[in-house]
Amino acid sequence: MPTNLTDAVSGAADLIFPDDATGTYQLAESNVYEAEEVQDQLGGDMPKHGQWIPVVTDRGRTEFLTAPSRLITELVKAEVTESERFSIDSMVQYGDEPNDPYEVTVTYPDRRETDEAQAALSDD
Repeated sequence: MPTNLTDAVSGAADLIFPDDATGTYQLAESNVYEAEEVQDQLGGDMPKHGQWIPVVTDRGRTEFLTAPSRLITELVKAEVTESERFSIDSMVQYGDEPNDPYEVTVTYPDRRETDEAQAALSDD
């Protein structure tokens, strides 16, 4: 049976792994799921481990994004809401083991636009 091109690259159409994580998202909900819970929801045997957050992609699809602790910490610290976009500029793991740390760079495009607009108003 043929496999969708996206499925062949990422392993599953509804999962976003670190290599594919660069992009802009919104939280679909403010929950973090364990791998087993995602397996139950998707009816498969992937993902094998880790934590995952449901997001809406910039294409309007709801998918599960891998959520290393560094990403979760950044989103909580920034107080990201479900209506706010966030962009992952990089997600790199240092090591080959599932528990090795990640370095994650996150930006907030809606905040940048708001800050620029406020700066423009204050320049007048």
